[in-house]
Amino acid sequence: MIKLIHKYNKSIAIVFLFVAACFAISGVGIDILHDGGNVQRSAITVNDKRFSDREFQRAEANTEERYRKMFGDKYAEYRDMFGLNIPQQTIDQLIDSTLLNQEASRLGFAGDDDTVRKYILEKIFAQTPYDEGRFRALLQTAGLTFKEFSSEIKNEASRDALVSLLRDAAYVSNKDVQARIIRQETSFNVVAAEIKTSDIAATVPAPSDELLRGYYNSHASSFEVPAKVSYGYIDLSPAAFEKDVPVTQQDVEVYYSEHQPEFTTPEQVRVSEITVLYPKSSDPKLMADTKVKAKTAHEEASTGQPFKDLVGKYSDDTPRKATGGDRGWIERGREAPQFEKVVFATAPGAIAELIETDSGFKIVKVEEKKASSLKPIVAVRAEIEGEIRKAEAPSYAAAKAQELLKIARRDGKSLLEVSGAFGYPVKESKGLSAEGTDPSPELSGLTAKVLQLPTSDRLALSLVESGDSSVLVQVKEFKDASIAPFDEVRAKVTELVKAQEAQKLAEQKAQAVLTAGQAAPANLAAEAQKLGVQVIGPAQLSRADSMVAALPDLTPQISSAIFSTKTAPSIVGRYFPTRNGFLVIAVTGITRPEASKAKTDKELEQYRSEAESEYSQRSLESALLLLKTSATIEVDPALQTRQ
Repeated sequence: MIKLIHKYNKSIAIVFLFVAACFAISGVGIDILHDGGNVQRSAITVNDKRFSDREFQRAEANTEERYRKMFGDKYAEYRDMFGLNIPQQTIDQLIDSTLLNQEASRLGFAGDDDTVRKYILEKIFAQTPYDEGRFRALLQTAGLTFKEFSSEIKNEASRDALVSLLRDAAYVSNKDVQARIIRQETSFNVVAAEIKTSDIAATVPAPSDELLRGYYNSHASSFEVPAKVSYGYIDLSPAAFEKDVPVTQQDVEVYYSEHQPEFTTPEQVRVSEITVLYPKSSDPKLMADTKVKAKTAHEEASTGQPFKDLVGKYSDDTPRKATGGDRGWIERGREAPQFEKVVFATAPGAIAELIETDSGFKIVKVEEKKASSLKPIVAVRAEIEGEIRKAEAPSYAAAKAQELLKIARRDGKSLLEVSGAFGYPVKESKGLSAEGTDPSPELSGLTAKVLQLPTSDRLALSLVESGDSSVLVQVKEFKDASIAPFDEVRAKVTELVKAQEAQKLAEQKAQAVLTAGQAAPANLAAEAQKLGVQVIGPAQLSRADSMVAALPDLTPQISSAIFSTKTAPSIVGRYFPTRNGFLVIAVTGITRPEASKAKTDKELEQYRSEAESEYSQRSLESALLLLKTSATIEVDPALQTRQ
């Protein structure tokens, strides 16, 4: 999903709307559950349900974490680009999920203990046998009691039942599907005038000295030179102490008992397979013929005909034909859920049910099975000993560091003297280093911690923790943060002032192009060229295909404005800011799809599914709006001012 979002980040606003809706439907998750009877001042009240400040903070952290996982490295960029307000969204999620819970309870949709058992076995322990000790440890890590956990799972089940009812009520007619096809496939021919700030910046004259100094004085903090430090250090890495960690037989047995899932070999199955692929085209007849072929192969296999012969006769997987379709051993958890559900339920020697995939069909013969098994302790003893030593080594390194620090301070020894006395090598920082410049990736953050040492400790030997390492440090030189002198940053100030002026001039030119285009929309390209502005296009886009290589700066707001245009030729709204400057866009033509143009069954089903999702969301939003009009909702104003 992340890759998909990164690839199509121009349509990311739609993703945000979808995610917000999903959060409301699913609630805020079991990891933000309640504090039992310890609620004091309410941050949010929904009818008789109260949320404390602590509950809100946990919900807020959970909401942000979901976005971070979804958008990865792009999280901060998308958050700023779309003004994502995590506190407000958390408020909305808590209110929406609570109202849905309360309404589900009123209508009699209630989860029970069996719902909780199924969740534990099918969600938490889907790949491993149930382990009560591990389950309790998970609850403890999440800070939950079993009662709190069960309550939220039951709430989620009843909420899902209500939402499913609302979805089922969203009827989509053939007329609705046709309307969506027209809406999605209507194409817009556009021409754009791009006013690039960088082009204008090249023509901006050199600013006066007075203007430069004025900018420098009013933006002094922008030219701060960070604090820097150079230091020597002894890295007491845990890896060097692993050999010193004693491991007893009892230690091994306890570790083995507590980590049995790690030493369990998953259930396995050996299969042979016939693969029947769909044609490259979406021709309905060819698709139907493929299904008939797959069913025929499955029927013949089920009647006992030699499977290897059928592989040669029917399979489209050319390389595997040479091995009679043999796929070897497959571990549970490595294949698609649909495939595993069918195959692992089939007895050895039998033919599994016909399996349909996105690319075609699979006819599978189960040859052999191996049950899940626990490796004997003797086979994993060395591995366990290594893990125990790795886990305990940091405390041994820390103890040695404390011992050396105590001796050095008692005897007044320097870092070099400690090195000479005990044989640990001294290493050096990379000269005067600012925060973020560390001696090695393994000691990430070390320089920042050295910079934070109290003034009184800078020249003395100090102990700093960096990851799992304990590091003895002695500062050699320290430079406090300061504002760079004007003469040193004059070139940078000049660049910034010119960029600021270029932005103003670019906006003025964008307004001039817009005015000229509004007077003659069909002639935007000609008018833009008269004003010395680059013209892009003509290009064609639709809701179904909004990615246009010629217009890489199309934001969701720009696309929405284009798709809202009713007549052509016409100028789209206003001038739009982009990463590079401004765009003025004219829609020169609108082409609607032919109503008589046939769609394949697969295409129609896709459009119907999209329409059902849209109508379901509208149904959910309407239900929530109705519930809110009759609910008593109170929100602490302080929450809404947080950003």
